[in-house]
Amino acid sequence: MSHRIDKRDECVKAIRHLDLQGKSPEEILMLAWEDGWEHALDLCIKLEQAIDHNAFDARPEFTDGRA
Repeated sequence: MSHRIDKRDECVKAIRHLDLQGKSPEEILMLAWEDGWEHALDLCIKLEQAIDHNAFDARPEFTDGRA
């Protein structure tokens, strides 16, 4: 069984939910890039949590509010 992700298909599905009406090609590219970046970060966090749930207890707290 293959667990490969079809990146092109995932990209098309992700872009379909964006409001691109009246946007320039440059704006569309930027919105799609930002959306993809957010999805990638969310996936990284989920993977990190799945690998080592206890690691989050040991994270330092920063004075500027970062987690």
